[in-house]
Amino acid sequence: MGRMNSLSERKKRHLELYAGLWIIMYLVVTCGIYPGKMRYPVQLGMVPVVFSLIGLKLMHIEEAGGDNTGIKEAAKGLLMPYMWFSLAGLVIYSAAVMLDLKDYTVKGLLENVENAATFYGNNGLWILPSAFLTIAVRGFAKRNGMAFNVRGAIITIMFAGFCGLLYFTGYNSERIFDVGSAGAAGVFIRLAMVIWRGMMGAFFCFIGELLYGMYDIIRKKKLLFVILAFVLLAGSTALAIYTGEMSWEDFSFGKPIITVPAAVAVAAALYILSVWVDTIPPVDFAGRHALIIYICAYEFGAVYLSYNAYVAVLANMHNRFAASCVHAVVLIVTILVMVLIFRRKELSFLFGYRTFEKPMVEADYDTYD
Repeated sequence: MGRMNSLSERKKRHLELYAGLWIIMYLVVTCGIYPGKMRYPVQLGMVPVVFSLIGLKLMHIEEAGGDNTGIKEAAKGLLMPYMWFSLAGLVIYSAAVMLDLKDYTVKGLLENVENAATFYGNNGLWILPSAFLTIAVRGFAKRNGMAFNVRGAIITIMFAGFCGLLYFTGYNSERIFDVGSAGAAGVFIRLAMVIWRGMMGAFFCFIGELLYGMYDIIRKKKLLFVILAFVLLAGSTALAIYTGEMSWEDFSFGKPIITVPAAVAVAAALYILSVWVDTIPPVDFAGRHALIIYICAYEFGAVYLSYNAYVAVLANMHNRFAASCVHAVVLIVTILVMVLIFRRKELSFLFGYRTFEKPMVEADYDTYD
C-alpha cells in the first residue's frame, strides 16, 4: 500500500508539471512572446493540452481510489469560478464604460453580458463551462456502463464529423457570428458553440485517458520516449507553421486532417516530458495554481498590465531581448501577487472550495523508479 501511495503521489506531481507546462504555453501565446509563425505551434497545443489534462486527472482520481468526479463537484470547481469571475469582469468593464475609457463601450458591455449568460465565456473564461460539459459527458457515459473503447470511438467519430463539416462547408464560428449574431440567433449560436467546444474537449479528454496508461512504460524507457517526445514536438511545430494561424476557441483552422494529429502530438509530447523532467519548482508551482493563474492572468489584467508597461516604457528600448525580459519579469511578479491574493482561504469560495488545500512539499514524496 505504501508503494502504491508513493506511486500515486508521484503521478500527482507529474500532473502538476503537465498543468504547469500548459499554463506557460497559455501565457506565452497571450503575451505574444513568440513572434510571427513561432506562435502557431504553441497555440496549436494550448487548448488540447488542458482538456487532455482533465482526462489525466480523472484517471488519476480513479486509480488512487477516489470517487468519480460528479456533476456537482465539477460544477463547484468550474462553473462557480466562471460565474464569480464573469461578474467581476463585468463590474470592471462597467466601471471602464462609466469612466469613458477608450475601447470600452456600452455595446461591448452588452455583448459581454450576453456571452456570460450563455456560458460562451468572457475572454479566457470560455474554457470553464466547456470543461464542465466535457466532464459531464464522461460521467454520464460511465454511469450508464458504456465501455471505455465504445465511448472513445463515439466521441472520436462525432469530433471528426464536426471537423469535416466545418472544413467542407468553409464555416467557422467567426463566419457564423458575422452571418447573424444578434438577438435570439446570437444566443443559440453561443449555446451551440459551448456544446461544440465541450465535444472537442471530450475528444482530447479521451486522449488524456489513453496517455495516462503510458506512465509505467515511459518511466522504464525514459530515453526512448524522450527522443519520441522531441520528434513529436518537431513534427507538430512544422505542421503548425505549414497550416498557418489557427484558433481552437473559434474552430478556425483550414486543414483539420493535419491540425488535429499535430495537436494530439503536442499533448502526448508534453505528457512524456512531464514524466521525464520529474520536478521543476517553477513549473510545479504554476501547475498547483493553474486555475488561479489562468483566470487572473487575463480576467484581472496581469497580461494586459504587463503589456501596457511593455508598450509604454520599453517600446523605445533598442535591445529587443532586454525589453522582452523586463516584460516577462513584470508579468511574473504581477501573477505571483495575484496567486498570493486569490489563494487566501477567505477567497476560496470563488473557486468552489471551503478552503484551499495546503500544497504538498518535496519531503512528502517518495521516489519511484
